Amino acid sequence: MIYYINLSSRSDKNEFMLSQPAEHKLFRIEANQSISDSGIKINEKYSYQDEMYLCLSSHIKAMKKGTSSLEPFFWIAEDDVVLPSESDLALLLKEKPEDAEVIQCCAISNYAVSRGKEELKKGNLFFEWVNAYKSTAFYGITREAALKFIDKFGDFDFSETEKIYPDFLIYDELKTYTTSYPFAVTDTTFDSDIVHKIREGFISPTLQAIEFQEKGRVLVDLFKLKGKKVYYIQNIGNAGDALINQSTFDYFELIGLDYEVINWYDARNLKEEIIIYGGGGSLVRYYSHCKRALEGIIHCNQMILLPCTVEGHEDFLRSAGSNLTIYCRERISYDYLKKINHKINVFMSEDMALRYESNAFTKANSKKVLKVFREGVEGISRKPCNDISVTLNNADWWRSANCKSVVDSFFNYINEYQEVHTNRLHVAIAASLLDKEVTLYDGSYYKNRAVYEFSLSNNPKIKIEDGYKKSSSTTVC
Repeated sequence: MIYYINLSSRSDKNEFMLSQPAEHKLFRIEANQSISDSGIKINEKYSYQDEMYLCLSSHIKAMKKGTSSLEPFFWIAEDDVVLPSESDLALLLKEKPEDAEVIQCCAISNYAVSRGKEELKKGNLFFEWVNAYKSTAFYGITREAALKFIDKFGDFDFSETEKIYPDFLIYDELKTYTTSYPFAVTDTTFDSDIVHKIREGFISPTLQAIEFQEKGRVLVDLFKLKGKKVYYIQNIGNAGDALINQSTFDYFELIGLDYEVINWYDARNLKEEIIIYGGGGSLVRYYSHCKRALEGIIHCNQMILLPCTVEGHEDFLRSAGSNLTIYCRERISYDYLKKINHKINVFMSEDMALRYESNAFTKANSKKVLKVFREGVEGISRKPCNDISVTLNNADWWRSANCKSVVDSFFNYINEYQEVHTNRLHVAIAASLLDKEVTLYDGSYYKNRAVYEFSLSNNPKIKIEDGYKKSSSTTVC
């Protein structure tokens, strides 16, 4: 049950919440609009805005309504929030810490977003709230905790209360955890009579939270598979693909996922199972192995493609149904899939390699410039230049414990250099994780630039160039 506070006195301001998915049971709470009419006693020592008292007292009204239902746990939202999905709420209830009285699901703070990114990469859905994590836009609360808060503040007497900021008083009084992932975000275009006066300075962190919500989606959805057996098919390729797979394995282990690695041929014998296919760039027109693998197993299983680039293969994609879920690691693939087949479940999310934690031990920055260029259908039309994605690869890494050793070699080699020039996407990603200066060049299609724009463009040490221009120097490599 979600009790939402209508923080506007104008009737045209209640449509946003009411337009949310019908899966939610919504109960509207009219906000207090006047200090005197609501019987609120203010603290005369401090000049808090009236809106602070009105917002706080309105939350207490929502708590009172929630406790009357006898539900052990309920949700409270303000009317400018974009609600999470029902499956998100179920996940939070399943995974919430045992001592949690409140779960803050919409933290509008640069500090919270920054910490949340790191915690989610480590497989943590929650961390303890601190005062830097602002916003009461959306949170869950136990009935017992709400009754405790009502017992202390339910008469709206704040005359002796020093800090009446709702997002301080509620969370400080009760045992509160913040979600690492922003399950709910506020609509920056929606304006309520009360909150618009106390929301100044929230636009930038709100936009960061919205961006993080999109980029971290797959990490949250994998949590929802806990308690189920899943099968994982590695995307076979080069050392860059080994990096994707190793990062994926590490995350599976962190969240306690019950998974079994299986090859695509044996996967054809599975029925009504959950099968995850590793991310990467194999479902594009240059290659057919991913499409062939999917065609053999998708008809009677639930298929999930981790963050990937998708291009071409229209006949196969048009024939797919709702048992296929694809996470796109850039916008072009996402738009393509949304246009070609609305039955496929399509989401955005960052490349799994971007969450990898490197333990490179070679002497950092002892050499100046590393140049790595691929040839072939995605590269340059001449002899490859020190293509470490191939030379450091081990052909058996997908069938043995060699995956980690390939990735370690990959990072240790790159770590020696101050600067990296490459048209290999995962050489650039590994270099960025090692905090190198990186120049990434376009390949033969949009993949490199699109991933750069979605995931790497905020890093000032990385730049993108139109394409590798052959130098007249014989020592260019």
